[in-house]
Amino acid sequence: MPNVLSHVSMRARNSKVCFATCFDPNILADLQAREGKLLRQKPTSSDVVYRLTKEHVQAVCKVVAKSCEDVKQSIRRTRHILKKVIVP
Repeated sequence: MPNVLSHVSMRARNSKVCFATCFDPNILADLQAREGKLLRQKPTSSDVVYRLTKEHVQAVCKVVAKSCEDVKQSIRRTRHILKKVIVP
């Protein structure tokens, strides 16, 4: 019987696709938590270092900034309403 894992890894390499196995449950859980996110990978002979891409971090920062601005506006509106109610 041919070595299926070897065959799959060769096809992945020829297609320029990252193919790795993970036996550490903590790393696997971290990767699963990042499902759907863009990751930058830096493979070494003994490890693969990964982090979010700069583009993904910038996109998250945009969303956070927009949320902060929405909260600021909400606070301003609330203060304005309270001034009308408290100070006649």
